[in-house]
Amino acid sequence: SFEGGALTFKGRITQNPVDVEISEAPAGNAWNLIGNPYPSYLDFEKFFEENEGEFSNGNVAIYGYTGVSNTWTVVNKASPQSPIAPGQGFFVNAKQGGGIIRFTPEMRITGNTDDFIAGRPSKNIALSKLKLSDSQKSDVTSIYFIDGTTRGLDRGYDAGTFTGVARDFLIYTNLVEDHSGTNIAIQSLPYDDFNEVTVPLGIKAKAGAELSISIDSLSTIPSTINVYLEDKQENTMVLLNKGSYTFTSTVELNTAERFNIHYSSKPLSIDNLPSNDNIRIYVADAPKSIMILGQLKSATTASVYDLHGRMVLSKALNANSTENAIDVSTINTGVYIVKLSNDHQAKTQKVIIK
Repeated sequence: SFEGGALTFKGRITQNPVDVEISEAPAGNAWNLIGNPYPSYLDFEKFFEENEGEFSNGNVAIYGYTGVSNTWTVVNKASPQSPIAPGQGFFVNAKQGGGIIRFTPEMRITGNTDDFIAGRPSKNIALSKLKLSDSQKSDVTSIYFIDGTTRGLDRGYDAGTFTGVARDFLIYTNLVEDHSGTNIAIQSLPYDDFNEVTVPLGIKAKAGAELSISIDSLSTIPSTINVYLEDKQENTMVLLNKGSYTFTSTVELNTAERFNIHYSSKPLSIDNLPSNDNIRIYVADAPKSIMILGQLKSATTASVYDLHGRMVLSKALNANSTENAIDVSTINTGVYIVKLSNDHQAKTQKVIIK
């Protein structure tokens, strides 16, 4: 490791376009370490516009090491963007089959910022940054509210967590809709969603440590918006605007099933939550199934419809299980509507079967 000081590089400085091949890798580990090949700053927006088609759907971002063990700055269209520093290295996640990252002289600009230091975006945008801490370390996840984005996957605005190295301490979210199993580091939602939306919050941590969940000081959502943490295991709701939530888990955590983050313009309590807040629906690939996660309050039927309103299958779910699966291996690819109903709950959600 290098602890500071001057480094001298010898060689010819290129002023030509530079193409860098990135690989999906045989084992599916698509993380590629690349870097700015020029001795000048790069305009992030121009670089991203040129290359975002080469990234995997769930990781349309660049990932820069912060210098703190196993922590990463994730940058895409949603996050504040600064010029990429001369020679700066970063990770990208390749699309299926690999691709080519292209650096061009036209991307070069002047700059004076440090590596991955956040600037201020000019868009109509609000940020809720949430922090997980123990006595020695911390990690953050970002939820942006931006006009034009959706509750599903928005290429270039949502990005999964960095998985190039094993991590045992992590905070993340799941997509509000069309969740595919990917842990999300940056999630972008419609701008007005901070008035009323529920986001599944994931925690990965070892057993026995005292953990704290709080609002990071970089958050910019309006102060009138209430940010509640729901702990479904303890059946509690905590207003994070007034302080952090501290707890100790007796078991190792690696799930987004225990916590929700509720954004609301009005006061909430555990008793006035919508009855289906704990239910999540997404499509899993292996085996191809529609997964229904969460506690059902009574006997429930799940029905799947195509976009013409025709029912393609129906299944009675096990109300005693928090995880139900519907086999869809024989259903054609396309967009479908899943409807759940029982005496106490009702939920309808669009899914995409690939």
